[in-house]
Amino acid sequence: MPHYFYVVKAINGVSTGSQSNEVDLAVSVAPPAENACTQPGLTILSDPPDDELDMLPAHDVQSLRISEPFAFAPNQVVFTLEDAESCHRAA
Repeated sequence: MPHYFYVVKAINGVSTGSQSNEVDLAVSVAPPAENACTQPGLTILSDPPDDELDMLPAHDVQSLRISEPFAFAPNQVVFTLEDAESCHRAA
C-alpha cells in the first residue's frame, strides 16, 4: 500500500514560513459502492460513537441505512439501524 507524505510551507515576497508537521496519507482500496437494491442499502445517516445522552449504548445510533432488496415485492423498504451495542456485539 503506497504512502504519500505532505508538508506545507507558506512563501511570500518577504520570507518563507516554517514548515508544518508532516502528514502521512496511506492510500487504500475504496470500499464497495452502496446499493439501494441490496442490504444493508444506502447510508442516510452516520454518527460518531459515544455521544448518547443517557449513557445507554443501545441509544447511541451509529448509522441508518435504507434498502429495497426484494425484487418481486416492490414497496418493501428495509431500514437497518446500527447502534453502539450492536457494533460491539459484531466485533
